Amino acid sequence: MNLAQKYGSFSKEILAEELSERVKGLLLIRELSPSALDKLLKELKAFGWVSGDITTQNGSFDIKSFKLTESGKTAYDLYNSNNREFLHLLIRKMHEEYTIPGWFVNRLWQINPKGRGQVIIPAPVKAWNPSGRLWENKEWDIELEEQTLESKRIINKLATGSFEVEDSNWIDEVKNAWLSQGETVRKKYQGLKDVTHYSPRRRLALAMRAAAVHILFNTSIPSTKKSEFNTIKSPLEPRSFSAWCPRLDELELIFYTDFNPKIPGRIIFPIASFKDKVAISGKYEEINEIQNLEGKHICLHKPEWVKLKPLFLEVLYIESQVLYRRTKALYVSVQDLRDEVCRQLRISSASFNEFLHLATIESLEKESNLRISLETDIREDQRNSYQQRRRPVIVNNNLISLIAITKAG
Repeated sequence: MNLAQKYGSFSKEILAEELSERVKGLLLIRELSPSALDKLLKELKAFGWVSGDITTQNGSFDIKSFKLTESGKTAYDLYNSNNREFLHLLIRKMHEEYTIPGWFVNRLWQINPKGRGQVIIPAPVKAWNPSGRLWENKEWDIELEEQTLESKRIINKLATGSFEVEDSNWIDEVKNAWLSQGETVRKKYQGLKDVTHYSPRRRLALAMRAAAVHILFNTSIPSTKKSEFNTIKSPLEPRSFSAWCPRLDELELIFYTDFNPKIPGRIIFPIASFKDKVAISGKYEEINEIQNLEGKHICLHKPEWVKLKPLFLEVLYIESQVLYRRTKALYVSVQDLRDEVCRQLRISSASFNEFLHLATIESLEKESNLRISLETDIREDQRNSYQQRRRPVIVNNNLISLIAITKAG
């Protein structure tokens, strides 16, 4: 939208050039893929924010010029004048086009209302690191079954209600997904003669994710088996699930993490909830246009700094000390700290960035009893590709990786 304002119109080639570099986690991505560009343009068209005569060749956009519509100009002006209202507009547009945003938040609350909507997508335990297996060895065996049940057992012990599924159902779903993965991967890699083995851990992780998504986010509510859609097709497939989690996080509707040291899997919890008008307090931002089947409106949890500050600083310090005792290092991972603070306070990653910035300013001005030091250096244990793709903490436009917190005096 900035490009359209800058040039008056833009082409796909200009878009590819201008958006060539971006940050994903702690990594610099040199360029957007052609498919990502196509999806971006398709979405802007669906929102009614850009126009242009579009033809397609093999599903790709082929056009010389796009430009902002009047709705696009209004959205652009709103972004520059009121960032929160623009976020609400974007959520509404996403919900109108896909239904997923509001439905996903509501489903989380339906699955685990007593746990404030927290859901866990299981993964193999970290200690399980089996040797590679031959491509031909795709059979399901007792070791895989034991690992599948072990992850579920740990989750049920540490986070009751976050994954309430019967053992037999869980095993059947994972087994089916495992066998399906075996066939798909074999086809994908046929012709590459040097590929003779696969990672059982990765394949089981993918199978567990596919099974959990199918169980929890199917057309029917897991606890009641009551269908919410007039179709048998699942509203959310495993591949689209992986794409929607970061989107919904950016929209401040959910928070998720794959990096809890005790939980084997992805922890997801809603930042938003559906409320009656009479129950909406000042710490929530209401979006009237999105309602659930009970007529309640979706509301984003957005507490004010002055009201949340005492609790935020308390939790921030306590959890930093937990990490300090575990790692024996003064500077700890700010991403690990962020994940736990957001989980306890049910705030978004964007709110955490904002509040940490304000807390750091107060620390520098000695208006707080905490002394906060932030670092951008990346430690050795943060350098593997999986860690570097982790959602970053951004404070004052800087990517922060480490933090040290002590008490004054």
